[in-house]
Amino acid sequence: ALLLNTEAEVNVSAMTARVTLRQHFRNTTSGWADGRYVFPMPENAAVNDLVFKIGERIIKGEIREKQAAKKAFEQARADGKRAALLESERPNLFTVSVANIEPGGEVVTEISYLQTVDYKDGQFSLRLPTTLTPRYIPGKPLVGSESLEQSYQADGKGWAKNTTDVADASRITPPQTRTAGINQIKLNIRLHPGINLAEIHSPSHEVVWQQLSDLYEITLKQGQVKMDRDFILSWTPNAHDQPQAALFLEEQNGEQFATLMMMPPQSLHAVALPRELTFIIDSSGSMSGSSMPQARAGLIEALGFLQPQDRFNIIDFDDNAVALFKQPMPVNAQHLSQARNFVNGLLADGGTNIAAALDLAFSQKPAEGFLKQIVFMTDGSVGNETALFKLIHQKLDKARLFTVGIGSAPNSYFMRKAAEFGRGSFTYIGNQNEVQEKMTALFKQLQSPVLRDIRIQWPDNADAEFYPDPVPDLYLGEPLIVSTRIKPVKGDIIIRGQLNGQPWQRVLSVGEPGQNNGLSTLWARSKITALLDEIVTGTPEDVIKPQVIDLALKHRLATRYTSFVAIEQMPVRPKGESSSEHAVPNLMPAGNKMGLPFPATATSATLSFYLGLLFILLGFAAYPFMRRKGLCA
Repeated sequence: ALLLNTEAEVNVSAMTARVTLRQHFRNTTSGWADGRYVFPMPENAAVNDLVFKIGERIIKGEIREKQAAKKAFEQARADGKRAALLESERPNLFTVSVANIEPGGEVVTEISYLQTVDYKDGQFSLRLPTTLTPRYIPGKPLVGSESLEQSYQADGKGWAKNTTDVADASRITPPQTRTAGINQIKLNIRLHPGINLAEIHSPSHEVVWQQLSDLYEITLKQGQVKMDRDFILSWTPNAHDQPQAALFLEEQNGEQFATLMMMPPQSLHAVALPRELTFIIDSSGSMSGSSMPQARAGLIEALGFLQPQDRFNIIDFDDNAVALFKQPMPVNAQHLSQARNFVNGLLADGGTNIAAALDLAFSQKPAEGFLKQIVFMTDGSVGNETALFKLIHQKLDKARLFTVGIGSAPNSYFMRKAAEFGRGSFTYIGNQNEVQEKMTALFKQLQSPVLRDIRIQWPDNADAEFYPDPVPDLYLGEPLIVSTRIKPVKGDIIIRGQLNGQPWQRVLSVGEPGQNNGLSTLWARSKITALLDEIVTGTPEDVIKPQVIDLALKHRLATRYTSFVAIEQMPVRPKGESSSEHAVPNLMPAGNKMGLPFPATATSATLSFYLGLLFILLGFAAYPFMRRKGLCA
């Protein structure tokens, strides 16, 4: 009933992307309509604006505490006023609601955000999610025992019920469809890389581009495409223009905000320590279709990087987790053959019970003298992310967790954050053509020395507040990116660390602030992320929540505690006429073969109900036959 099309305007300058999403909602019914659309965003997006357009009228969104914004929206809807509400369900999952669209009418929401561009293995990239993979919802359904906060969350219209493990399940499980002709997107990208480029390409879509001086304009070759996979754009600098270190500065209200980027040293002369590698592979229902062959191919490729001094094991999981060997085994022809046969026989079905797989992997303690590394291949389609982050934080010990995102629309928030808590790195494989390249790069990281114990010495009197703090270990091919707020000072920034047990350092000079608008917003987003991580590591939420709200309201950021609301002041819906709510579906990810509307990653209670109903019906059908055969009384 509510048709949706999206336009994305993207402006990239050096390491910062500024994105505006225009979402068009059109009411094709004969009555008044309200709409709800749950959609994905980049996991590091700093969402800082909402504009509501009704014809030529423009209504600027206001940032408010989440429940106050929700209350204002609901009141406007009841009063017959047009309104829009933007809420954050997860850092990479948002809901936009619109109210009181007249029959045949159209409204537009404009959502703006900033994000830091990714840089890895000599290549910059930007990722724009357009749909999501249905999420696994563990736990028992909540019935009549919801807290006030859970009662607020319970107003979702998703296919899953709220549960003891995922209290907002109904808000993060929107309807999904394979219907053609809806959910189309247009893209217009303006790229100012600041360096000479050797290549521009998209591994996910066909694009065309033209160069205008130092500006590149990029569009989709087909004009618009289905929103059924993540859009990825990559650009590669010329060999002599590869960045080593840079400092971008912005001055605002007497303060300086900066983004520091530094590449790790290129030394590959590490002492080869024997490793104990545990490979975890997801064979749940959400991996059906093209994702499962990608995961199998990735793991087969990974087995080829094992060294004779290593030990290894494989854990396969869906509803349950099963290890190939009772304990990690030596690398030899027999064990590798068993492993390949095991992997090639995997089929996608069942739920995405990540906790069971992680528990099993962490329970296998490495032998003395072995470095434990876990390579985890999944689409990450789960709703209980925070519980899993807590599990990783509590049980990691001295292991390192490296995540590999699989499929056309993985849950990159879970994948990247799991790698952060696991003190590892995140790799994304979008299609089978990338398997060899991406797994080769990952195993170079696993085999290369890590820059450890990194410390940043800021200029005197800089009074720097920076994130992440402490600075994580740095792996080959991945930059250190730090957002900081400092007082306007001159001097050097000295970055120190340990490489192969030897001291290492690099020096950067603080220059003049440039035209780097948005760095203050990115700093605030980084600080909010750090505060929310403290909840995972044990700080009470009631200590963190007011700090996040204060920061989010000051910097106009949508978070789990703050939302944007825009309301037209004059009522438009006639008294006596009602307005019906419609959920805008997401397209199923390209290549995914799971069923609709209750996916294999659904709540076990939901699945059990429908399976039970099926068996009852089969029992009734079989009863006459069984009586004739004397199999029942």
